[in-house]
Amino acid sequence: MKSKSTVSLILGLATISIILISNGVVSYAQTNSTMAMSNSTNSTKVNNATSTSSDNPIVKSIDDETEEDTVLLNKYRKKHEVLTHIPDDVYNVVIDGMQDVTEVGTAAGIPKIPDVSVCAKTGTAENKKILDGKVIQLKDHSLFVAFAPREDPKIVVAVIVENGGFGATWAGPMAYLMIEKYLKDTLRADRLKEVDRIAAANLLPSYLPRLQYKEDSTRAYYWYNLTKDSNYIKKYVYYNYNKTGSGKKKLPAPEKKNTQVTAILNDDKYSAKKGISKR
Repeated sequence: MKSKSTVSLILGLATISIILISNGVVSYAQTNSTMAMSNSTNSTKVNNATSTSSDNPIVKSIDDETEEDTVLLNKYRKKHEVLTHIPDDVYNVVIDGMQDVTEVGTAAGIPKIPDVSVCAKTGTAENKKILDGKVIQLKDHSLFVAFAPREDPKIVVAVIVENGGFGATWAGPMAYLMIEKYLKDTLRADRLKEVDRIAAANLLPSYLPRLQYKEDSTRAYYWYNLTKDSNYIKKYVYYNYNKTGSGKKKLPAPEKKNTQVTAILNDDKYSAKKGISKR
């Protein structure tokens, strides 16, 4: 997990809440997904928004904003004309389908919020990683975008959970909690139990210990090269003693046994033969 931040934005009448829990590429896609969702909720407002004034800006606020943030976000504080003009009846077809997602589709199993119609789309992002020179297929990222209530949208939410699997497994329940808290200003008792379940979950991928081992061994070998102190690499060294073949005369052992020191680097193995005595 490389970054975690929360940004509150507003477009039309729908507040957008974005959780960025991912690397930069996925975060960018998630922000775009949220903006597209907000466009759907405010179709006529967006399509008719040709003004570039600061009224009703895309970015409303960002927590602990710095001068650098201000420079970066200023262009998002102006509203610009959209490039496409989609009729409202087309938007209504899309919104009908998104409501079906929560009622009879892939998100139907998520507990509903009383008296609130949620429109949503579940999704997954394929997840692969190169480790030890091999491509490893990992559990998909869990994606969920939603807005509510349908009749008068007040909030748009986009959630991505790395290694979370199906969109309705982890991202969906998180989004529903955010929507309920925002609209009702509280969570029901059974939803508090869901908060505890999510907070206690461990979705860290199984390759992390191996990745940590590689990073630690690389760092240890770096310090060994600087100091020539083998204590740094003791736990990472494999001693491959030279042995004579079967049926051949065994040679007398040298005073210092020849060893091969192997340090595991980022993507491959780096081997250097050194004359080191085992301490």
